[in-house]
Amino acid sequence: MDSSIATQNDETSKKFHTEQTLVDVEDIISKLHESTLGHILCFLPTIEAVRTCVLSRSSLVQLVLQMRCTLSVPIFASLPNLQNLSISGIKLVSESSTYSEDTILSFPVLKVFEARGCEWSTMQDISIQAPLLETFSIAIWNSQSNESCKSSIKIFGPHLTDFSYEGDLEQDIILLNPSSIRSASVVIVIDEDKKNRMEKLGFQAHMLLKQIHEVERLNLLCYKVIMHAKDIFTHLPAFGRLSHLQLNEATGEALLKLLHNSPNLNTLVLLNGVCDLNKDILTSASVPHCFMSSLKVFQFKGFNVHDHELCLVKFVMTNAAILERITISTAFWLRYSDIDLEKVKEQILSFPKCSSVALIEFSDVKGS
Repeated sequence: MDSSIATQNDETSKKFHTEQTLVDVEDIISKLHESTLGHILCFLPTIEAVRTCVLSRSSLVQLVLQMRCTLSVPIFASLPNLQNLSISGIKLVSESSTYSEDTILSFPVLKVFEARGCEWSTMQDISIQAPLLETFSIAIWNSQSNESCKSSIKIFGPHLTDFSYEGDLEQDIILLNPSSIRSASVVIVIDEDKKNRMEKLGFQAHMLLKQIHEVERLNLLCYKVIMHAKDIFTHLPAFGRLSHLQLNEATGEALLKLLHNSPNLNTLVLLNGVCDLNKDILTSASVPHCFMSSLKVFQFKGFNVHDHELCLVKFVMTNAAILERITISTAFWLRYSDIDLEKVKEQILSFPKCSSVALIEFSDVKGS
């Protein structure tokens, strides 16, 4: 064979291999337009499409998964460019056959994490590492299962400012850097079939609230809790920075406890009044520190004109020294009752006021 031809063949072969190598290395798929990628994924079974998204490169910035499916999670997973993650209805299963170590989910630039109605009970302890995380929201119910959940979810987020939890306290949520949180919402919903857990509920609530005791705004909502676990607020942490508190279900004793533990409270919002408030407790109770130094706004929604509710309003008006505004919104059913709301209004206005500038506002009185 002619040497020139052999040389040409060698050069052609090298060029071919070089071009093939470039093709192998270059990530052509990631360069496709999102509409094209979506069109390709629509031909895959749902679960395969989900796995493809999760395994996508350093280019995935936002991931939203809202479907009923099972997703296998490796012992360590990292999505380096993901900034927003929202998952719903997914059953998470660990690829690991042992429960000896945490499953680690690494999100170096993640800012928002939202998970709702996902099943985590089949996982061992989960560690979410997100150094830039700002918002963490999770709604998790394990009471649908007959087995108690032993695993926990740990969140490493030194810049976390907004925290939201909704669930039955069956699964531990561990905040490794809670001091940065400024706004928190805790919604506790208890299945009445789980009455055997009620004695532990107070401790579990305390452990969760203790982690967020430095928040400035707290939305604390309880459903089907007070009637079965009245001691849930027995052991409360001190909320030294709390300025805004919203409650939907609380006993009079629990409310007083919260007020005494919130010395800098500025705004108190009761969404559904109070229950089991002994008038003698208010008579003998010491005045919370916030009444003398910081409480300016009191919103009483769902006002049912019960005697103990009137006593509470009187207690606030009589002792809140710098109060600026009280807003009382009557319960909807009172529109159709024979209670004379105008007389109730006059009665409230006759209560002595510690603050001379306090403005008393009424809504839903005769439809106004």
